[in-house]
Amino acid sequence: MPSSTFREPPQLPVAFTQTPSSVLDDTKNAIATSRATLDDLVKIPPSEATFANFVLPWIHDRNNRMKTSSLTTLFKSVSPSEELRDTAVECVKMWAEFSQEVVARPEIYVLFQAVKDKGEALDREEQYYLDRKLSQLVRSGAALPEGPVKERFQIVTKRIDDIEAEGGKRIRQENGGIWFTADELDGFPRDALEGLKRGEGEDDGKYKVTFGTVDLDLAFKNCVKAETRKRMFFGNENKCLENVPLFQEMIELRAEHAELLGYKSHADLVIQNRLMTMDGVTSLLADLQQKTAPASKSSRDMLRKLKREHLLSRGITETEIDDRLFLWDQLFYMRLVEEQENDLDQNKIAEFFPLQEVVDGLLKNFETLFGVVFIEILEDARKSLMEKQGHGVSAMIWHEDVAVYAVWNEEALGGDFLGYLYLDVLKRQGKRDHACCITFQPVSHTRPLSKSI
Repeated sequence: MPSSTFREPPQLPVAFTQTPSSVLDDTKNAIATSRATLDDLVKIPPSEATFANFVLPWIHDRNNRMKTSSLTTLFKSVSPSEELRDTAVECVKMWAEFSQEVVARPEIYVLFQAVKDKGEALDREEQYYLDRKLSQLVRSGAALPEGPVKERFQIVTKRIDDIEAEGGKRIRQENGGIWFTADELDGFPRDALEGLKRGEGEDDGKYKVTFGTVDLDLAFKNCVKAETRKRMFFGNENKCLENVPLFQEMIELRAEHAELLGYKSHADLVIQNRLMTMDGVTSLLADLQQKTAPASKSSRDMLRKLKREHLLSRGITETEIDDRLFLWDQLFYMRLVEEQENDLDQNKIAEFFPLQEVVDGLLKNFETLFGVVFIEILEDARKSLMEKQGHGVSAMIWHEDVAVYAVWNEEALGGDFLGYLYLDVLKRQGKRDHACCITFQPVSHTRPLSKSI
């Protein structure tokens, strides 16, 4: 398992004492500070702009403001406080508006282009950043000439940001599910069943299966009764119906957004600077579809045959069987194929992989692969690190489920401190429902702090 010998890091971790009002104030102050910095930078005449006097200060300013903006992204995704999550959503919108304000300033694009045209001798990292930044500015509308097209582009972009914030908030707050009896959940893993919410009143004796990714996966793979899987499928597909008009508006706005920039479609826009063009992707997918069609048909036929055999074994007559393969059938019968062909029961295998042992094993693998050392920061060390900042030990994390590690290079690589790793792996109400990694202090002259959900 990761090392347990604690060494005090040279950089203190973030203290999680933020409140909705402090996050809002920090966001306003960070935006004001950044705006003042940029006001100074745009005073540089294009003829005098260099990587050192314009681009590098720009990068430092961006990193400084990301110490605040990345924390709002974190709180939006994981904070146990609904009020703080809602405030973070508003702050994310403020950052999006500020980003549009920045790229709307014609001097910014002119200065970046002037540095590019100067042709300074830059290292690979500096040249890469300069090229990518210019491309991002173009895609953000900075190169559009002043006039009605640019004004419309800014309106469309702001509305897209608002839709993403509004729709995302509804999805995060969604806590729907379906109440089932134990009989309807036949096949659902017993240990997971015991962890489900139990019903009261008219739902007494029932279990609530939510539309979270974990519950959905367990239901689709394990529930024997097709009707249960079907109800879960349609329930999940029809959650957050109030987002449907937003989704339609988003499709239309993204198309207009791309056209205003001179692209044929949203897809052509987002694939820019990647390894393929839109035509290349379309051709590749068509080629893959043609080449995999025989194997795909064979797999479908096998699953349909298995479905028929399974239903017959449950006493369903030939005349009652519908052997069409529905979307809510696929994971269930794919699991049966795996069990039959490989004699594998994933639920039984999972019993040998408790969470903490898996985490320890993964970190140990990373230590071996990358020459790093993970040292978990436990109660006494947390207390010491927080007392140095005038806070209690509870300020070390935003939720009691979070584990924290100090990450160091191994001694053979110098033994220097690399940063902190926060692991928040258990699901809870209001928390982002899928895996992600957030770097919330990506400043070039300090160490990174990263968290995984």
